[in-house]
Amino acid sequence: MKTLAVLPVICCGPATEPLSEQERDELAARFKALADPTRVAIVNRLAAAEEVCVCDLTETFELSQPTILFVCRQNAGRSQMAQALYERRGGSARSAGTTPAEHVHPEVAELMPELADRVPKRLEQADAEWAEVVVTMGCGDACPVIPGKRYVDWDLQDPAGEDLETVRRIRDEIERRVAELPVD
Repeated sequence: MKTLAVLPVICCGPATEPLSEQERDELAARFKALADPTRVAIVNRLAAAEEVCVCDLTETFELSQPTILFVCRQNAGRSQMAQALYERRGGSARSAGTTPAEHVHPEVAELMPELADRVPKRLEQADAEWAEVVVTMGCGDACPVIPGKRYVDWDLQDPAGEDLETVRRIRDEIERRVAELPVD
């Protein structure tokens, strides 16, 4: 039978003060969060894959993305692009406008052909009630405010009448922001 030698624990130098109660509590909370089984499983999944989409994680761990309402003035550009990009990630979204246009802006439809047949819709109270998160993009005071909802305002240029390169830049910025939206 082997005997293990007990080594003295040296974690603090002689001039180091012990942790305060608050520091101990904060450190304990961090370690507790790190030990969460779902978090450990997510880290293991990320480490094992070359490329992982958020939707892969939501399916694997039975997580859900929040329902999101994207709102702009005409529902013909920014909000339509945001809805499509969020849905590509596996999320549930709607889009609407405070003063909807007749059709999706042609330059937006050229860049994202899947939007060409969409019909812009008017923002309704029911849309805001359905959503857990409301992302506004230039609709100002016309957007309904419902207590208990999370609101995010994106200051984005309107793509209407812009050249294709400008619309692409706007779309790329929307895509970057959509990727940062919460997963619950």
